[in-house]
Amino acid sequence: MSWPGGRDLRRERHAGRVRIDTPGDRASSVKRVLIANRGEIAVRVIRACRQLGLETVAVFSTADREAAHTRLADRAICIGPPPAAGSYLNIPALVTTALGSGCDAVHPGYGFLAENAGFAETCEEHGLCFVGPPPSAIQAMGDKVRARELAAKIGVSVVPGSDGPIATLAETASVGRRIGYPLLLKAAAGGGGRGMRVVRTESALADAFVGAQAEAGAAFGDPTLYAERFLERVRHVEIQVVADTEGAAVHLGERDCSLQRRHQKLLEEAPSPAVTPALRASMGDAALALVRQIGYRNAGTVEFVLEPASGRFYFIEMNTRIQVEHPVTEMLTGVDLVTTQLRIAAGEPLGFGQADVVMRGHAIECRINAEDPALDFRPGPGLVTRWQPPLGEGIRIDTHVAAGTTVTPFYDSLLAKVVVADGDRPAAIARMRRALADFDVQGVPTTIAFHRRVLEHPDFVACLWATRMTTAQMLPVAGILDEAGFECIELVGGAVFDVCVRFLREDPWERMRIVSRVITRTPLMGLERGQSVFTFELFPDDVVELTMQRFAANGMKYVTTYDAINDMRNIEVAIRAARGAGLYVLVWLVYSLSPIHTDEYFAEKAREAIRLGGDAIVLKDASGLLTPDRVKTIIPALKAACGPVPVHLVTHCTTGLGPLSVLEGIEAGVDTVHTATSALAHGASEPPTEWTVRHARRLGFDVPVNIDRLPDVAEHFRYVAAREGKPLGEIAEYDPFYYEHQIPGGMISNMMSQLREVGLEHRLDEILEETARVRKELGYLVMVSPFSQYAMTQAVLNVLHGDRYTIIPDEIRRYVLGHYGRPAAPIDPLVLDRIPGSHAPVTVRPGELLPPALPRARRERGPFDSDDDLLTSVFYNPEHCQKLRDAGPIRTDYPIGRTPLVTLVKELASRPGIRSVMVVKK
Repeated sequence: MSWPGGRDLRRERHAGRVRIDTPGDRASSVKRVLIANRGEIAVRVIRACRQLGLETVAVFSTADREAAHTRLADRAICIGPPPAAGSYLNIPALVTTALGSGCDAVHPGYGFLAENAGFAETCEEHGLCFVGPPPSAIQAMGDKVRARELAAKIGVSVVPGSDGPIATLAETASVGRRIGYPLLLKAAAGGGGRGMRVVRTESALADAFVGAQAEAGAAFGDPTLYAERFLERVRHVEIQVVADTEGAAVHLGERDCSLQRRHQKLLEEAPSPAVTPALRASMGDAALALVRQIGYRNAGTVEFVLEPASGRFYFIEMNTRIQVEHPVTEMLTGVDLVTTQLRIAAGEPLGFGQADVVMRGHAIECRINAEDPALDFRPGPGLVTRWQPPLGEGIRIDTHVAAGTTVTPFYDSLLAKVVVADGDRPAAIARMRRALADFDVQGVPTTIAFHRRVLEHPDFVACLWATRMTTAQMLPVAGILDEAGFECIELVGGAVFDVCVRFLREDPWERMRIVSRVITRTPLMGLERGQSVFTFELFPDDVVELTMQRFAANGMKYVTTYDAINDMRNIEVAIRAARGAGLYVLVWLVYSLSPIHTDEYFAEKAREAIRLGGDAIVLKDASGLLTPDRVKTIIPALKAACGPVPVHLVTHCTTGLGPLSVLEGIEAGVDTVHTATSALAHGASEPPTEWTVRHARRLGFDVPVNIDRLPDVAEHFRYVAAREGKPLGEIAEYDPFYYEHQIPGGMISNMMSQLREVGLEHRLDEILEETARVRKELGYLVMVSPFSQYAMTQAVLNVLHGDRYTIIPDEIRRYVLGHYGRPAAPIDPLVLDRIPGSHAPVTVRPGELLPPALPRARRERGPFDSDDDLLTSVFYNPEHCQKLRDAGPIRTDYPIGRTPLVTLVKELASRPGIRSVMVVKK
């Protein structure tokens, strides 16, 4: 195995020995290694030793007498009974065996004693080279509190929070202003959810603080609280590091390990879909700072949680050993981490630097365990009667299993690691799907089918591609789209506005100005959430009014407004202000299924929106719940209610029915349908434009859209997807599961992640059933953000605490009290009885209760260069605003040209590490 700028390890065996530096004798050498482990990692280490010409000694318990690693090693010695305490965790037995068999070094693998500082120290005391970091580094990182303090001391971010207990509301508010919202209040004296509150805005803090204190006092006899930032929708990202004895250290990029069960990783991939090159460099620098601070040596992994929306990451721990998922990094970088471990332990320098590390393509690892997912992942020991692993290019299987292997109940249930690599993420996913389909195991249950379902899930495939599109990625095809004849092009708003500020660091107002100078024929459309504008917090009327003015001033011609629970009062000011600014106003009616959400319900909402001044009515099916049969009735009802006012249809392909529903809508008389370019359509997106236009024409409809050049648009985004490691749209299979609970798929996957953290993922179905009950009791909430989150949070609390509505989040209290608007149906008395004041809720328009915000913003945060900056300061805290300013003007160049040669030149110019290039004509 060789690495960029390094050496070919196979050519440097030094007559079967690896030089080793020990405190007592720098001239001694290692020629025999004891592998203090079992299973696939023991096999992996044995093969690495063979590659370096080293002899190996395996150890085994009586349960592993016939295991693969005992046959592959040069010698195998039994060290005890099946229980690990008497064998693989028996330090005296392991050290005695190493010395008695003439070993010079010990490789601990992972698990068992790999991160035991006492074991490492004992090995060194007896003259054995421990293939890993020094005991002091293991000890420093093994104490999680000490590790967190050490990281914070050197400037590596940890999850922000209060420095200690918080005693007063003022103190809590100060913490919130310092670290930002959402805030998590916790009882200092206990857990289990008691005394816990999630606070999303400062306006909700007082109620949450009082409630959390009271609950903590009642549950634990101690009302003391502490606060930390509430991290939601985070990803688990780890940085692989290696460091030699001379102080050289490099990182080998990241691995994304977000899919876990009870803190056990199930699937890993690299590079992370959520990590940009700049973010990778920042995380790598943080990891290496920690490595240097503790004098680390050998291979290790620094683990972070990452907030994709903001790009913020926080240190959680360091694993001072080789990781199970190390093959993912090996497949991308070409660096053999286990032989590198052995060479570093022998005192050799790394032989390569940070500039030599290149991640090529995309790799995914699935851990195949002998477990039954249908039975809460219960281990299934037994005899493997058939073992036929997949073969082929780009597929690697790390295993210790073959037909006839007995899976014992004494140890980890890992059977194999399936690792694939390909040119980009979609290709790697496809290769892994094929590999798992070809993997035939019989005799014991496995997680193969579970992994296949994960790889088919739209949340795993999508990974926030469309909302993270940069302005530079749009501009090369903006002219083509402008000439196609669309009614309008949606540009910014809602989640896109938020991602521009928090993640892309692109000023969304500047984006509007840039794109509007290129797209001049087709109206550009902005989207806002009524009184909530771009967030889920309600804003005063003056903020809504200025937003509409700035939309118009920055080149928008259309604006879409909506309210998540279809309370038309919450879009009244938005419509009036938009029309005053000269904007054409589309009003979304958010589609939902319930006895309340009838055709007449939506027809009446449409009539109300038209009375307020809406120029067009849009039926918005955010979850893809519409069926062709429902379209046949609801579109005619809307057309009758709207008269001459146009009716639009927006549906998504989540359940697989989106394209059919759109065609049915066209036949039912809808005026405009909303679609996506084919490369980014399907899945959780909208139906493809090209397909929709062709089939509408086949049905006899005149569609004034020129699709001749749209393949160029699709090809452009395929290029961008390949270059950036982002997925393309895939056709979703019909999935009736969504109709049972109406919860967006992203919300379910996020909840699963949180349930895994506390070992409760097996109760997901119970929680989904409870969510349906909660939704009904809360007046048939429309299951879109943020109300889908609110309903599911209440369902989790009801399930975990048994007595329903014992704990009620502040968001639910505010909803019931009318602070977000008028529910579609009456609230169930069971809920009303648990909330003081619920029988006299707010009846006025919620925006009327909010004092003007702009004067205060000017006074406390000004002066501002523009009203755009003023609005941004209202929506985001000073930290985000400052980072947006620091980012500077939006980049508008992207390395793609009109011809392949120009594209090649642009690509080369963007990669300074390439010193020469050879062009070969085929």
